[in-house]
Amino acid sequence: MLALSIAEDGSPVPGRLDGVTSLVAVPRDIASVRAADPGMARRWRVAVRDALTGLVGAGGRIDGFDRAGWYVVRRES
Repeated sequence: MLALSIAEDGSPVPGRLDGVTSLVAVPRDIASVRAADPGMARRWRVAVRDALTGLVGAGGRIDGFDRAGWYVVRRES
């Protein structure tokens, strides 16, 4: 389940927070995003915070990262 994904323009796209296993995207190079578009970097910071806070608040546990660098959050069903 995608809790946060990446749009074609590089912006964060909120998804569903009700999966047993959820993926939370992060930009590959946030330093470049910060330098090129501070507003976009700010949107990413807020979107990742909101997704992870919501998932953990609902009993999720950050279990690591997948090969693409996305957070993997699992919760017991």
